[in-house]
Amino acid sequence: IGGFFMGDGCYTQSAVKGYPAQRKHSLRFALGVDAEVLIPILQPLADLYGCKITQSKSRKGDVSLSTKPGCIAFAELFKKNKSAGANIPNFIFESSMVIRQAFLAGAFDSDGSAHSGRITISSICEKYIQQIALLAAGLGVFGVVHKSDRATNFSERVICYHFEVFNRDSLLLFPDSKIPRKAKMLQTLRGKSYTQCRTESVPVELLSKYNVPKAQSTPASNRVFSNGNRV
Repeated sequence: IGGFFMGDGCYTQSAVKGYPAQRKHSLRFALGVDAEVLIPILQPLADLYGCKITQSKSRKGDVSLSTKPGCIAFAELFKKNKSAGANIPNFIFESSMVIRQAFLAGAFDSDGSAHSGRITISSICEKYIQQIALLAAGLGVFGVVHKSDRATNFSERVICYHFEVFNRDSLLLFPDSKIPRKAKMLQTLRGKSYTQCRTESVPVELLSKYNVPKAQSTPASNRVFSNGNRV
């Protein structure tokens, strides 16, 4: 839930109609077409905080949890100043592998995709994407970070940052999605034969985009390590 919140969630405070001194605290999640699948995942959080999940009447797929103590506690754990201020809390990095996998899966379910031989998680926050890359590396999932200038939901043109995974071993180790349509994307990607799946650490598209020359292969018998020893 924390991983999904960083991509498609927010914490809000609003005035209570008729009681200007009071504030309504809410956790909002933009679930979109996946609301039916994700609402049961949010239910344990609502039960913990003793509140109901309310679906928006004006925006289909948007839901909220409203309870002052619970919302404040959650917002303290997962601090976020809009999308540009997304952040992975330190305690996630220090948690068990299961917790770290769950956070990465949540981040993928909110802002991720799996197609064209790669897994991609995108954000307008560079720091957050760098943190995603670090979190993934701790799980044996290695990829590259790059930026692009493209249209998003926030603006016609804005700088976006992307963490992309191409390596086959990393694709297999990436945690599973809770959303059926995205889980199917991952399954299709992982199901490709070895010759079809992208295996390079850095995709050739990025090498050509930034005019990086291809490294010349060195015979195994002539490779030299930094300490001077030959293979």
